[in-house]
Amino acid sequence: MKIFALTIKTELGNEDILEAIIDSEESEMSVLGYNTEYKPSDENMAYTNIYSETENDAKNNLNFINKHLAEYEIIIEKEYEIKEMEEDDYLYSYVNFLKPFNVGSLTVVPNLKNEDNIDMPKPVIYIGKQYAFGTGTHETTFLALTLIDYYKNNVTHDENIDIADIGSGSGILSLASYLLLSKNITAVDNDEVAVSCTIDNIEYNDIEIDKKNIFAGSADTLHEMKKDYDFVIANIETDVLIEIMPHLFNILRDKNSYLLLSGILEAKKYSMIKCIQNFSIDIVKQINKGEWNAFLCKVK
Repeated sequence: MKIFALTIKTELGNEDILEAIIDSEESEMSVLGYNTEYKPSDENMAYTNIYSETENDAKNNLNFINKHLAEYEIIIEKEYEIKEMEEDDYLYSYVNFLKPFNVGSLTVVPNLKNEDNIDMPKPVIYIGKQYAFGTGTHETTFLALTLIDYYKNNVTHDENIDIADIGSGSGILSLASYLLLSKNITAVDNDEVAVSCTIDNIEYNDIEIDKKNIFAGSADTLHEMKKDYDFVIANIETDVLIEIMPHLFNILRDKNSYLLLSGILEAKKYSMIKCIQNFSIDIVKQINKGEWNAFLCKVK
């Protein structure tokens, strides 16, 4: 089987923007998977490889990226090429740069279990390579994991707190919350494929999250169900976070409840802060990585 790779070369740092476009809920791209390559011989550049089934898909993906950048008035210098490759080469290329990493006490392996990673330090999360999003390697997910670890170590909480993961994707943040905080996890995503990814990764990690609490839905869905939570996590792009803030606020339980927001572009940070100020919550911790920000907020 032939695979087509769209490779976009940009200055270091701009790969974060490209990865956010690929992961966006608004994405119209046809993607089998993607990874970002960093070459020692070209240390100031990043190579984002986006894999598709057809050459036409690869061209459409490039057009969508250019359109998305133009809509948000983001200008980045880039070079690109589309090349045909064998499926075996694709599989090797896809996983070649997905390496285990640590966030606090947590080890994340953005890959399947194998003889090289089966004995990683615990607690450990494995994310199957067949999932194109939510491996933890993207800055927004890394920031969210960092704030979950911060919450664990700095916020007094009961081990049975109720947690909601909004836009669960691969389920990585649900898995991290289960291992670090509480077994009472609800995970929702408006994409059925993402819901399946969450369930598959939970089963792959032998985690016993109640399957009835993993379903297609949103913060609004949970509010309609009259659910509330001690800790709500939303790793979603900024515009969507602003849109759904009333629903996120509505499912926070009380003055001891926290809200984790990630996926906030630096260019939109103050729009997000202005939105937060409309609600009875305070930002208690703010972190950033590259062009991205994440906030930990507490109900006043």
